[in-house]
Amino acid sequence: MAAAKYDIPPKTLANKFNGKHQKKVGCSNTFTLEEEAEISKILVRCSTIGVPLGKRSLIKIVKAIAIAKGMDWAKFTNQWYRKFLRRNREVSLRMLSALSFKKCPEWTAARCEEWISLLQNLSDEGFLDNPSGIWNLDESGFRLAELYDRVYAERGVKEAVGYVKGSESDRENISLLAMGDAAGKMLRPLILYKEKMHIESHFRDTHDACYNGTYYSGVMHTDVQTDFWRKNFFRPSSVPR
Repeated sequence: MAAAKYDIPPKTLANKFNGKHQKKVGCSNTFTLEEEAEISKILVRCSTIGVPLGKRSLIKIVKAIAIAKGMDWAKFTNQWYRKFLRRNREVSLRMLSALSFKKCPEWTAARCEEWISLLQNLSDEGFLDNPSGIWNLDESGFRLAELYDRVYAERGVKEAVGYVKGSESDRENISLLAMGDAAGKMLRPLILYKEKMHIESHFRDTHDACYNGTYYSGVMHTDVQTDFWRKNFFRPSSVPR
């Protein structure tokens, strides 16, 4: 009666009532869960080897697979992207931490063993007994005009490492040298600008809380470090030699 009233085939109405739905004719307009799992493995693998991918790279991969399968790649919108991350919880977004590809191979297991052996010898000779005599320096380069994008990594990973081509031109903006001892004393940080001379903005609103230096390459130099240590450690003495 209802089929005749609404002009619906009885079989279609019965299937609807029983929860049976006929599959659409033609290729699917989305990926299966198995295919999405393979895409997730690609993202995790790329992050593991130091070449993490971002959203743009993911879109390119999805587009290429969709075209190869004869699918409408325009269907994969931002909504699909958000649902993809919810369905595949093994993948998460992390801020990219760029490391110099040139320097990383230099830090080998043998170098680590040499460094540990050196520290052990210094400890055996008593040089590490006084915390105020143990100093640590950390130099970091910052490119203030460039913001690193977020990339995909395996869930639970604290840092997504990406290897980049390293050279002296990497530090186009500033280098920062922080120095402190094991007793908790910190020196004023050294900020090194890639300039041949200072400009007024280098000192603006610093309130003498940091030491400013310049060098043409933007990379820390022994002359700059020596001047930094001289002004922080050595004071004029009136005692005759």
